[in-house]
Amino acid sequence: MIDDLNDALDSIEDHRQLYALSISGNGRAFCAGADLKAAKERMGAADTAAINSLFLEALHRLLLRVEAFPTPIFTAVNGLTLSGGLELVMACNLVIAAESAKFGDAMPITAWCQVTVIPSDCPARLARPGPNN
Repeated sequence: MIDDLNDALDSIEDHRQLYALSISGNGRAFCAGADLKAAKERMGAADTAAINSLFLEALHRLLLRVEAFPTPIFTAVNGLTLSGGLELVMACNLVIAAESAKFGDAMPITAWCQVTVIPSDCPARLARPGPNN
């Protein structure tokens, strides 16, 4: 999904007549998080820590790009939104959520990550002004 979103942003970034961009999910979820098995295969690394690091770096770059994108981006959330999907929603300018939308972080508790709650900066990130304000 990271590569697909980057490709989509590449293809429209210079379109000056684009006034807004919508991202939505298909099916029961907006985004239920990463497919870590597919990430491992795509990144070609055997070390789980290296795969996690590469994946998180790619996700972080995408989120920064979405936050700085010159066209306002809104999300239409229709269902489950977890982990990286939640981060993507928080990086966008506007969120429209169906009553069936559910938000959360499904990150497992590990020795280096003891917190599995919505980040404290969520309201600040969701309330930031658009790129033209």
